[in-house]
This record gives sequence, C-alpha cells and structure tokens, in this order.
Amino acid sequence: MANRSGARTTEGKNVPTPKRKPKKAPAPRQPLAWQQFQELNFSFYEEHPSDFINMRIEVLSLMLCSEEVLAPAYATQRRIKGVTLGSTTPPDPDKRKRYLQTEAVVLLHHAAELLLRLFYAHTDPEHKECPWMGVASLTNFAAFKEKVATSLDNGFDPGLIAEAFLGGTSATDAGIALSQEEFDDAVDGLALLLDECARRLLSEAFLYNAIKHGLSTISLHDDTVVSLSTPGMGTVIGHQGPMFAYMHRARRPGDTGNGEWFVSMTGATTESDLALAVLVGKAVESLWDVGRRRYTGKSGSINYIRRSTVENMVYGLRCTSLNVVETFTFEMPRLNDDGSIGSTGVTQELVNVPEDYQVSQNAGEPSTVRVNLPARQRDQRAYSTSTRKLYPFSPNGSQKV
Repeated sequence: MANRSGARTTEGKNVPTPKRKPKKAPAPRQPLAWQQFQELNFSFYEEHPSDFINMRIEVLSLMLCSEEVLAPAYATQRRIKGVTLGSTTPPDPDKRKRYLQTEAVVLLHHAAELLLRLFYAHTDPEHKECPWMGVASLTNFAAFKEKVATSLDNGFDPGLIAEAFLGGTSATDAGIALSQEEFDDAVDGLALLLDECARRLLSEAFLYNAIKHGLSTISLHDDTVVSLSTPGMGTVIGHQGPMFAYMHRARRPGDTGNGEWFVSMTGATTESDLALAVLVGKAVESLWDVGRRRYTGKSGSINYIRRSTVENMVYGLRCTSLNVVETFTFEMPRLNDDGSIGSTGVTQELVNVPEDYQVSQNAGEPSTVRVNLPARQRDQRAYSTSTRKLYPFSPNGSQKV
C-alpha cells in the first residue's frame, strides 16, 4: 500500500517509490546519401507535367466543337480492357456546356495548385538538392494553404520568380535572348499569374470542393439574373449569365464555422478559366525546363509571357462581362420563435478589376514567345559510365555511385 506522500509502506516502513527509467532519446537518423539526388533529379525531369494540363485543356475544349465534328468520334467503338464503350451520339449542347463550365473550374484549380507547388519546391532552400523532395514534402494541405495565403499577402518574391521560371537573376545571367526590359516584364507577368492562381485557389475553395467532392453544385443557366438594391441607385444588375449554386458551413473560406449554413452563387468564368489554365501550362513548361537545365545540364526553352497577356486573362475577360458581383452568399434563414421565417443575410464579393485597367484589343487570346534556354557551363553534368543504380528507374548516365 502507499501513504499520502506516494511512498509504499511495508510492515510499517516507508519504502521510496522507484523512479521510472527515462526513455532513451531516439538515435539520430543518418543523413540521406547525397549520391542519390542526381539519379532522382534525372528521373524527375524525365516527366513533363505541363503535358497533362495541356491534354486536359485540349480534350475539354473539344466540347466547344459542333455536333457534326463530334459525331464521328462518338460513333467510334472504344475498348478499355474488358469494358467496351459502344457507338453513341454527342451529348446535347446544354449538357456539353454545363460539363465544360464545371470541369473548367476543376482544371484551373488543379493547374493553379500544380504551379504553386512546383514553384515552392524549386525555391525551397531545404530541398535545393532535390526538388522532387520539395514537392513530396507539401503533404499538409492546411499548411500549404497558409503558405499560399502568406505569399498572397506579402507578394511573390520577384527574385525567386526570375530564378525559377526564367533561369537567372537577369537575362544575361539566364543566358536567354530577352532584353532586360522584356525580362522584367516577364517577371511581372508571372507574378500576376501566381497571384491570381493563389487568389482563385483560396477564394473559390467552397466552389471547388462542392464540385470535386460529390458534384453538389447546381449549374444555373445563361439567363440567370441577380439584382442588387443600392442606396441612391435603385436596383442594378449584379450578375447576369451562368452561375454555380452550392452550399457551405462557413461564410467565407478560412472562416471558422459556428453552426450556420450558407448558400452561394458564383458566376461561371469558363473562358477565363481555360485561358488562365493555358498560361499556367506555359509557365510550368518554363519552370520545368529551367529546373531540368539546372539539375541535369540539358538545354531547353522558356515562354515569355507578357504582363499584358496575363492582365487580359485576369481582368480583360471580367470587364467584357460587365458583371460587378463575383459571388452572392446567402445565410440560410431560420425559424423564429413564433414560427415565422427569419431574414436572409446576403453578402457580395465584387469583381476585382483595377480602376486604371484598360481593356486590350488582344483580350482573350493568350500569346507567348518561346525563347531558347541554352545550357551554361555551370549547368554541365558529367555522364556516368557506372553500371550501379540506386533505383531501377534511374536513366543511364545519372549514377553517382
């Protein structure tokens, strides 16, 4: 038995309680073998992630074709292992349009997240020896969103943008045939593209989740009109055109839900979604070739994306729609004590366009210039004749053992 002090007693004698042995500290892990990084880098840059985005854009854009163009493809019998897709007819125009609008949101969010993750991985000093590890380390989505929010608040570092997407601190350092003015313009354009990707990823989280998890959105038709009552101006049209309606538990992404329910209506921006996805694909191509040159010594090319081109995709298409509200959020009404229906609180997220922005004549047509990215002396990598590989998928010549 034990007395009040916690000591055990044996035949009236106090016996001290034996102390637990402290746990041994875990043995420090040995560092990763640096010799494997070159193999991993050579393997990593064998892939082309921009191809995946570009193919999705191309396949999705087929929904814009006429039934006459689509009919032969749909009439073709397709076999996937044990499953056969028989001859059929194209979906009607309304179904194709709703599919295009919905899938464009998913495509843009996927492309935006890809661009941001690759940018962080290639500018993370902790994993500078192996960007693949940088991508694989971004597994905590809440922490990733916090990182994106911080970048959005502070602005993306122009120096890191230049290094990651253009291959150097200047056109001369990168070894590319751009004037310094064009180089700076390209950095500004990429900064705006990253900024828009971050904004859309965070602000449209509820819409994206509603589509991705359960397809729980309602596609509202082109004739949808939502009006606003404004002091001194009477009733004005806030949004006219196709929209998505969806449900969520917090008023805005990032807010802490307190048991309330909301229904939002967000305008479909299909043209802008696809155009931005095209630019993201171009930016990923640049980042990938820059990384491949740095880590494997192979030459490539970058896309010079003018800031005016990004502005057209971000702001120009918004201006042409003439809509002033991007999202309406309705707080779902509750029953009052007397059984009557309570009021519905409505908030609006306005379309964000700088006051001094002027619509360009080229709005809606992404234009980029392909620029050669030659391998520099410091990019060279010695070809290995070793027959030993640490991984069975490593390309020949990449070994360091």
